[in-house]
Amino acid sequence: MFFASSPFKPSALLGVFFLCQLSPAFAKHYRVYLLGGQSNGNGRGDAAELSVAPLDSLGLDAPQTDVYFYWHKTQNTTNGNLTQDTWIDLQPVSGHAVNSPSGHEVEFGSELSFGRAMADNDPNVNVAIIKYTEGGTNLHTQWSASGAQYLTFVATVEAGLAALETDGHTYEIGGMVWIQGESDTGSANAANYEANLTDLIQRVRQDVFDGLCPVATPSPSSSAGFLTASKPTSPQ
Repeated sequence: MFFASSPFKPSALLGVFFLCQLSPAFAKHYRVYLLGGQSNGNGRGDAAELSVAPLDSLGLDAPQTDVYFYWHKTQNTTNGNLTQDTWIDLQPVSGHAVNSPSGHEVEFGSELSFGRAMADNDPNVNVAIIKYTEGGTNLHTQWSASGAQYLTFVATVEAGLAALETDGHTYEIGGMVWIQGESDTGSANAANYEANLTDLIQRVRQDVFDGLCPVATPSPSSSAGFLTASKPTSPQ
């Protein structure tokens, strides 16, 4: 008989059978948003403030179980040690790569309020975010077509999407948020910023989106407090 020659017990085989039958139910279709940039993209918000008024009402200090998150960093620092290179629930601790200002033990980025807003906008959509940012980098060289940061960004996106597929999920890319600019403020680089940013958007659409897709470019924060770009005032 089959079971006599099988190394598995009938109960184990039945368990495998039912798991195989149930696996499609766990597969989801995700709308994936990309986040790139420099330190303002990392985020310099003080995560300690997320649990006190008025930000405590937003619920951003706890993992957001309805928003998937994949991120990668290159700086070797003690701040921002949230598990990376795997899909997890969206949560704080993927902020700026250095503890600056020094009083911020844990920092966070705009992905917290962005993910919350996208998920609340349409509860029928499964939202996912892929983030790669690098503080102190410039658009004209490091995020150029051959720049190390751009190549790492593309590799991070590809790895995140491949991980979704490996887990049986499907996806569509909903758009990209780009937060960067301060390292390109000097003389010729500032004058060429619009052209360089346009080139980046075109490359991302070609290399990642395979066509047109919305790209948002919020203004970076001011240097006063390093908080304005990443500290949410509402989940809008």
